[in-house]
Amino acid sequence: MVTQNDTPGDWRRAADPILQRNDLGRVPVIAVETACGASLALAYAGSRALAGFSRVLFNVCGGATATIDQIREWSTTAAAGREDL
Repeated sequence: MVTQNDTPGDWRRAADPILQRNDLGRVPVIAVETACGASLALAYAGSRALAGFSRVLFNVCGGATATIDQIREWSTTAAAGREDL
């Protein structure tokens, strides 16, 4: 889970898969706030932690008001190492 106390790198790792999927047009994107969608980073990145499972349930909470532009801004902010997320 990515929280407001985590590092900019944590935020970036959570946001990047969302942005990559949207930019490549591979899958429809439902925008969620970065912390709420952080669990999806495991799936999008092909995490080895999931390799032994045939079915995985992801809990993606809230964030219905987040836009792709907001997520891009959060990712840019995290990449710059800014703490004002």
